Amino acid sequence: MTRSLEALARLLPGEDREAIPGDICESGLLGLLVDSILRSLSCSFNRMRLLRFRFFIAELVPRHVDQIKRLRALKIDWPRSDSIYDHVYANQALTRLLIEYGIEHEAEEFNGIAQDDAYWGKGSRITKEVLPFLGEHLDAGQQ
Repeated sequence: MTRSLEALARLLPGEDREAIPGDICESGLLGLLVDSILRSLSCSFNRMRLLRFRFFIAELVPRHVDQIKRLRALKIDWPRSDSIYDHVYANQALTRLLIEYGIEHEAEEFNGIAQDDAYWGKGSRITKEVLPFLGEHLDAGQQ
């Protein structure tokens, strides 16, 4: 227990002590403290809901299916060895979600890391995979 919680616990009535006049319960300070904590949690909850609504892809896809389906092409790739494992899991989940909504796309998990020269350098994934994919689909849209 943290020092401040221990101090608060000493002020509260318990099995071994009754409330004394002017203590935290009788003075209403406990109610103010609880109210303050609940308001803080509510504010955090509302911020998280807003973040999920505006930013999390899993929340955006269902609301924008028609717009996503109108894209000429959609390609997702991610490194299997990404140092942030959540990126790997999130991209796998995203491609499953796109399939669930019938959104055509290409998805590929590759060996390597995104910061590697093999990804960005000459003769890299960008030049061999991504740019040709975009070129093919952008050209197809102009014909």
